Amino acid sequence: MNKNSSRILIYAVIFLAVLNVTTFISIGINVRNTKKELPYASNNEIKTAQNFNGRYFRDKLKLIPTQMDSFRIVNNQFRSQARRINDDLNLLRSNMMNEMKRAYPDTIKLMVQSDSVGMMHAGLKKLTYKYYLGIKSICSEEQASELNNIFEQFFNADKHHRKHNQGSNRRGSGKGFGKYNNRKNNDSIN
Repeated sequence: MNKNSSRILIYAVIFLAVLNVTTFISIGINVRNTKKELPYASNNEIKTAQNFNGRYFRDKLKLIPTQMDSFRIVNNQFRSQARRINDDLNLLRSNMMNEMKRAYPDTIKLMVQSDSVGMMHAGLKKLTYKYYLGIKSICSEEQASELNNIFEQFFNADKHHRKHNQGSNRRGSGKGFGKYNNRKNNDSIN
């Protein structure tokens, strides 16, 4: 390879690196500055927010006043951080939709935004398990057992919600290739 080709490749790599950095910066600025978009929340998220309040846990776990004091600390930390993440997620989803509606959407921007949504969801899941462990740390064995039931219902409801919203149409559930799906004997296909 000659010297000019090497130089061109180096400039191309530098240009692409700068482009990546500026894309991340512009998305970060856009996410933080655009607060006028309408929030998006699924029915499941709304039900969860209604259930995960102090009264609900106090009644279900039969928390005593000293436990409630500790619960309030854990709950307030969780709620403020979760609200911030959910606000950012809602804004990012809205920005993605606006980008997709454009005549010529920027697929690189959409890819970066999609990755950001995934990272934010991961952050929310980590926050949720820390919330669970924080509540569990103030519970008796009996209360911890009830806490397990509460969170299992929440996670199963989320799984149930996803399961029933996937690919259903007039031809079936959309989970396979008709008669070839779930065959016990894959040796012969009729």
